Amino acid sequence: MYQFIHCQTHARARSKKAGADAARPVQEIVDEVLRDPAANPHISLPKPPVIVAGSRQAVEQLADRIEDMAAGIKAQTGRAPRKDSRALMSVIASHPAYCDQLNDAATREDYEAWRDRTVQYFKTWAEMRGADLVAAVEHTDESHPHLHIYLLPGDLRADGLHPGKAAKAQHGPDQKAGNRAYRAAMREWQDEYHSAVAVDFGMARLGPKNRRLSRADWLAEKAALQEEAQRRRELDEQAARIKARNADLDRREKDLSQREIQLSMAESLIKKTRERAEKMLAEAQEKLAEAEKIIAWAREKYEAVAAKFDAIFSRQSGGPAQRQHEPEPPSPGM
Repeated sequence: MYQFIHCQTHARARSKKAGADAARPVQEIVDEVLRDPAANPHISLPKPPVIVAGSRQAVEQLADRIEDMAAGIKAQTGRAPRKDSRALMSVIASHPAYCDQLNDAATREDYEAWRDRTVQYFKTWAEMRGADLVAAVEHTDESHPHLHIYLLPGDLRADGLHPGKAAKAQHGPDQKAGNRAYRAAMREWQDEYHSAVAVDFGMARLGPKNRRLSRADWLAEKAALQEEAQRRRELDEQAARIKARNADLDRREKDLSQREIQLSMAESLIKKTRERAEKMLAEAQEKLAEAEKIIAWAREKYEAVAAKFDAIFSRQSGGPAQRQHEPEPPSPGM
């Protein structure tokens, strides 16, 4: 079980000079990936493709989009890109399972996880190089389930995006040095994908034939890779559990912090309410004291007037005053 990824670049039109080595035009690969019957004579029972990223419309309009971009470049620079210059890079990534094995739940789960990781990997890879992942299309009507991924550079210079061709171009007319650079860059491209994605799914970097391994050695390596993939999955699950626990602790800490804030606000409110109540009580006591002073003053005045009246009445009657039914001075609180 080993990885398979392949990349190539495509032009708007087939180059006449390149002959058999000419890149397939963009519209031709669009027709094939969307399973146009005329473009897929090699598929006995074609199935509708599944759009994993992007949209079917984005694939259908890909050739027109490139034409519009070329027109925009001409408007800006005064020079249009050649029709046969490579404008699009495509990646084919295949899973080692056979299509009929996808009926098994565990195999499908492994495949779908690999598919999603692969799409995300090349999306990030393209963005880091100023390109756009236009779409990723899934096929399950050949021997192995696989993906067609389309990467579109903003300058329509797909050979600059292709790792091998970009490395070779650095050596100009020196073919030997250029070819060595091409092979080294493509090995590095394969290695990076393997370490980032394939190794987590128990895939070897190379198959047994490429390294002349015996069947026993190949089976032993497969078993070791599967054990390593299982170990990585367990570590990922453990990391996910730790992340979930940390998230739960963060949530609880946030709740506790929120409760502390609410408690502090409640304590502040209670303190302010108590202060207002104490102030109101002090004001009431002060007013009561003033009222008692007024009542005492009124009683004093009343008694003085009453004494004066008694004296007058005594002189007139020749005896002590006999007051009846005289009202009592008001008492506090009446």
